[in-house]
Amino acid sequence: MACRIPKFLKKFESDDNLITVKGDVTDSWRLIESVKRYDVTDIIHAATLLEDKASVQRPYNFLRTNIMGGLNVLESARHCRIRRLVVVSSRAAYGSYEPSQGPLKEDSFLKPSGFYGASKAAIDLVLPLYRLHYEVDAVSIRTTGIFGPGQGEGGMGDVGTATLIYSILSSVLAGKPFSLSSGGDHYLEFFYVKDLTKWIKVVMERDHLQHPVYNLCYGQSFSIKEIADIIKELIPDADISIGPGQLEGNEVRAALDICRARDEFGYRPSPLKEGF
Repeated sequence: MACRIPKFLKKFESDDNLITVKGDVTDSWRLIESVKRYDVTDIIHAATLLEDKASVQRPYNFLRTNIMGGLNVLESARHCRIRRLVVVSSRAAYGSYEPSQGPLKEDSFLKPSGFYGASKAAIDLVLPLYRLHYEVDAVSIRTTGIFGPGQGEGGMGDVGTATLIYSILSSVLAGKPFSLSSGGDHYLEFFYVKDLTKWIKVVMERDHLQHPVYNLCYGQSFSIKEIADIIKELIPDADISIGPGQLEGNEVRAALDICRARDEFGYRPSPLKEGF
């Protein structure tokens, strides 16, 4: 597979504070060699393939990248004595839960309904064993649909539920109407990317973390109609029309519980409206 820099990162290629290494997370030797060469002390692992039709058509390639890539990062942390590894996981690891069953705590049963969620759940289950047997200081954070800068530029927002926010905002900011025939009663949970990175930094820098997994998100689901209403508050002349019912092709999801992160390191997400 040819390596490429995503469009939304290209503007950082000339940054003297950034070293770019083109490689493949499934290449364990290259990964460990790079960690050693540049004296890496901490790792944030966010490389992943997101759920799409290709994951169903080519499950082996999809799972190999996400699971073997995650294992290789854990092995790099183990052999190179990394100070801390933060793995960016997903609420997809939990699978489909009715909204009334939430909010879901970190120790809720994992029952992923797709290959993406299954790959995230696999690494989340292995990570605590690396902590136990090898004393690897690794932690997984489960987040929800991420929106914000980078969407539409080859970033994470190009697939998944976060495309909804990107599509609505792109339309109304261009003065175009946005409409959905159904989905107004469907509940989803989103998270502003700059809020996420702020708290990843907190997790990375904290001296001691008691648990291997933390939910980092808003801790509250919003119906698509509620999301549209928030956007209309910000852009009063926005022409948004969304019909009732559920969003076709999307699983039902419960909100995630954020008490563990709140109680342990003071986690407080910004309001969703502020992210918009």
